[in-house]
Amino acid sequence: MNDSEEEIRVFIATDNHIGYLEKDPIRGEDSFHVFEEILLLAKSKNADFLLLGGDLFHVNQPSRSCMSKTINMFRKHCFSNKPTKLEYLSDPKVNFSTSFNVVNYKDPSIRVSLPVFTIHGNHDDPSGEGGLSAVDILSDSGLVNYFGKTASVDEIVIEPVLLKKNDNRVAIYGLGSIRDERLFRTMANKRVTMKRPKEFRDEWFNIMFLESFFDVVLWGHEHECLITPEPNQIKKFYVIQPGSSVATSLSEGETVEKYVGLMRIKGKQFKLEKIRLQNVRPFVMSTVFLNQVPELKRFSTEEKITEYLSKLVNQLVKEAKTKYAEQLEESNDSNIENKLGEDPKPLIRVRVDYAGGFEPFFPHRFGLNFVDVVANPREIIHFYKRQTKNLVDIETINEKTENHQRSGNISGGNKVGQMVESFIQTQGLGILTDIELNEA
Repeated sequence: MNDSEEEIRVFIATDNHIGYLEKDPIRGEDSFHVFEEILLLAKSKNADFLLLGGDLFHVNQPSRSCMSKTINMFRKHCFSNKPTKLEYLSDPKVNFSTSFNVVNYKDPSIRVSLPVFTIHGNHDDPSGEGGLSAVDILSDSGLVNYFGKTASVDEIVIEPVLLKKNDNRVAIYGLGSIRDERLFRTMANKRVTMKRPKEFRDEWFNIMFLESFFDVVLWGHEHECLITPEPNQIKKFYVIQPGSSVATSLSEGETVEKYVGLMRIKGKQFKLEKIRLQNVRPFVMSTVFLNQVPELKRFSTEEKITEYLSKLVNQLVKEAKTKYAEQLEESNDSNIENKLGEDPKPLIRVRVDYAGGFEPFFPHRFGLNFVDVVANPREIIHFYKRQTKNLVDIETINEKTENHQRSGNISGGNKVGQMVESFIQTQGLGILTDIELNEA
């Protein structure tokens, strides 16, 4: 057998936010382009299935256009006569929220070549009459396998999706987004139970979070891409945070290069191949402290400040072009079409601290000078003012930030496991496995 037959190949991505800014004349197609790239990559890498970590859609009620495009992509790239070698060993009545009681690639009425398993996030969570999500529509249509939906937030029982290929077994534990305070109360009352397989109990490769028997945590919701597996030394699992595939805010975390991954599982071991996405609009961000700019003096005119900031924006545009060229070179895959073109308009953000005797001006007026240059001309400049009596220099601020990051006070992918563990221990929270529940 070749490598692909001896292992389970799981393609992972989270927070796709399909439909984000779909009416924007420049950025409207970004979320669709990059999600189609993910589907193409999963096929190109011969993945056994695609595992999505929530927030597939940007809103709970996507537009008709958004739903139509999404359905089209799933049918185009996930349906064919190519058979899948995955065995499904759990109960579909327990795992999924559809009334058809079958995993989609075992449904005789459709031909699925790339199974997709997904939970919901806080953006596309179930709501309204019947407690439905847009993901329910995809599930009832046989396009995805929607799991991790709980009937009650006061008593949560998580049944794993059990998949097998040759001698390799994977158990996927899914829990869709629940409001923090509700989940906190349920955990505090020890009313979250994880069911484990009865047969070959210690041979399953377990994917989810929090419990000691898990092997990998697939962490969603956070948009910063921290996809390199980070070990948690206490619980002995790895944390993987793929981050979002499209920037939905002009924040520092969104400027990080965006990757998806192919997880190759063999027995209780795994390897992760990082794959950089091509169809991601370049985004560069900078922070300026006006009182530290040599050519600017207290009470400088708007014209003088605008002149300085314009030079900075032009410099950042050049940086964005360099970043995009590196992106295309690293993610060179002949199967992927570059739909953004060779020179797409980048996202540029400049945070301007005007403390020290300076006055802010209207950012929209400034952006008119860059309408043909950047993708977000109205949002280039963000003025803010530090709430502090004594101004310190930028190096001191950066040093403090780095110290906080090292101590875990600022979240990051390499701290996620420790943060979760620390939070649980501090609050006295716990999750029971089925055996522990019986003993209790």
